[in-house]
This record gives sequence, C-alpha cells and structure tokens, in this order.
Amino acid sequence: MSRKKTVKELLDIKTRDKYRSRVHIYFSRVADIRNAFEESEFSGELLRYFPIAIIAAVESYFRASYAEMLDLGEPYASRIEPLIRDLRIGWRAVRAIEGKHVTSGEVVAHSLPLSSLGDIQRIMNALLDADFLHLLRGVQKPGLVDQGDERDLAISNPD
Repeated sequence: MSRKKTVKELLDIKTRDKYRSRVHIYFSRVADIRNAFEESEFSGELLRYFPIAIIAAVESYFRASYAEMLDLGEPYASRIEPLIRDLRIGWRAVRAIEGKHVTSGEVVAHSLPLSSLGDIQRIMNALLDADFLHLLRGVQKPGLVDQGDERDLAISNPD
C-alpha cells in the first residue's frame, strides 16, 4: 500500500507537470524510457530499473486520471466513497484545498493504493461503475483492425 503524499509533494508534482495533460506526461515518459533503452549501451544492473520506470509512468497516469474524474464531481465522487471511508486528510491538506493549491481529487488520488493491477482495476471499476478490464479489452488502437481469429492486429488500409 502506498503512503499518502504530503501537500508539499503534491504541489511539487503539480508544478512540475503544470501545463501537460496526463496522456502527454505518460507518453513522453514512456518515449524517454524507450529511447534510453534503444539508444544506450548499459549494464544488466541498469536494465533492472526500466520496469520500475514504466510502473512509475503507469502509476502517475492513473493517479492523474483518478484526480481528473474526482474533480469532475458526480457521479465519480459518489462512486469512490466506499473505497475511501477510512481516508484521513490532514489539516495542511484541507488548507491547501481551501486555498485552491491542490484539488480534493488530487489529495484523494494520491491517497489511494496503486501497488497492483488489482488496485487499479478495483478503483477504476468503482469510478466507472463497470468492469474496467472488460471495457479495456474492447479498445483498439486507432488505425488497427482485428484480423478474425488471429491474435495479432494488422494496420488497416485507409482506402
């Protein structure tokens, strides 16, 4: 289970990524990881850190997604309530929300556990009021089409 972030840490994150969307942040981080992997020669020890970097990118994407949905209010705010019944928010966090330095969605999102796919699925199921992984299975990358029984996707012909 992850520890709650302090208000200072939330402000640092918010300042660092102030003008970028969660999608841009995620894809730029993954692109940086991929470029470093493809363009560098490094030891096996360094290679061990690539999965950690990818997991951190996925974690930051979902935390930003949770915050964005929660800040929209209903119906997401009601749906998350059963998962945060025991949430304790410190006085500094309350003051930061009042001063509009951070949002309530950001505080809640950074208090939720995100240590496994099960955590992501449980939270997304609650927020979407649907089976997240089932919805995810139905998503295809634009420009790709299913080739019948084949498991691979082929690039579609735009003509």
